[in-house]
Amino acid sequence: MEEDIEYFTKKVAAALGVNPLRLGAAQRDFSDRVREACADNGVDFRRVRVATETVETLLQTRDQLHRARAQSSGSGDFSIGSQVWPGAAKLIEEMAELQQLLAKLIATAGKTKYWGGVDLKERVKEEMADVEAAMMFFARQNFSAEDEECIKKRAELKGDLYEKWHAGQDPLP
Repeated sequence: MEEDIEYFTKKVAAALGVNPLRLGAAQRDFSDRVREACADNGVDFRRVRVATETVETLLQTRDQLHRARAQSSGSGDFSIGSQVWPGAAKLIEEMAELQQLLAKLIATAGKTKYWGGVDLKERVKEEMADVEAAMMFFARQNFSAEDEECIKKRAELKGDLYEKWHAGQDPLP
């Protein structure tokens, strides 16, 4: 029975994050209280140990199930936090939301008021900001500073070209 008390005390101390060897008198006091509680309630302390082992087994099984579920539901590649092209999925999601709003603008012939009083111009601004944030995250996670500089330069060149097209200064492609 003393062995069972020691086993249980170590498990409880581990759960609390304390070293059972440093508990000294407190450990003996705790052991005495557990023993008294068992005696007062007519509980065989060996049953407490079995219950402790059962809980440990259940926790291990739960952890195994969590790991198996995570593996079976996909690797999470391309998502924020993954190791493979992190942020790609978020970028695609945000671009799709912007695309949907632009399609609504086209469907309303450019009118910004949509069903239910939705202001499409405001929503487009929000989604453009979300796309920009997703693009910046994606670039920081997947490209070097040098690569990012090349991306920035190309974006500026493209932007200038679009401005020329809009002003009628350069023939459209």
